[in-house]
Amino acid sequence: MTPRLERKRNLSHQIADILRREIIAEFKPGQRIASVTDLAKRFAVSYQTVREGLGILAEEGLIARRVGSGTFVSDPIPTRRSQPRSDEDRHVAVLCERDLADPHASYFYRYVPQQLVRFFQEAGFATRLYVGRVAMSAPPQEKLTCLEFLEALDHRQLSGVAVLDEPIGLDWLTALREQHVPIVGSNEPGDYPSLRSDKAQMSRLGTEYLLRQGCRRIALMEWLKPQAPGSPRRDPVLDGFQA
Repeated sequence: MTPRLERKRNLSHQIADILRREIIAEFKPGQRIASVTDLAKRFAVSYQTVREGLGILAEEGLIARRVGSGTFVSDPIPTRRSQPRSDEDRHVAVLCERDLADPHASYFYRYVPQQLVRFFQEAGFATRLYVGRVAMSAPPQEKLTCLEFLEALDHRQLSGVAVLDEPIGLDWLTALREQHVPIVGSNEPGDYPSLRSDKAQMSRLGTEYLLRQGCRRIALMEWLKPQAPGSPRRDPVLDGFQA
């Protein structure tokens, strides 16, 4: 049964992911795979999208396309955890598991990931943004949903990772550590070094900005996690606002 493609993600990459898993699990070296026409019908996509997906697998060395004969599984089949094709493939990953195309995405999620990419690029690092499929209102998932990130990890293409938000699960962290890839994130607390924002200063500076713009009736709205009745609550955001 063919997995359903998600229209919000790159279709050619999804097709490559599906065919890669099938080839490694079910095919033998030298075996011919379905034609472009058959694959286009199977996935209900254009011929060009299928060709792009096959091109990804050909670049990985998993398949070989022979003019006039078809597409065949390479001999031998490469392992998933291969070496990067070259040093040029290595890059810093900015990983955000939340779907940035979600209409409920806040300004924070629309602004910070691109700024992180710009920061690393201006520092001289090749950088790519990886985006997952977790809705803004959904709880954290047990496994990473960004397959492109996992693919880059499998091929040892990552030279560093900056994580935005709260990915769940430890398998990918273990793989990063085995590859000695440095990682930093925004989790509090996280299973890796985290950058913590000064919420009191952030709230104070924001309020001061509104005051300079002539605003005099300013409201503070924030979302707090439930807390046991009677227990003291320290709220740095409110402290900065009042200051």
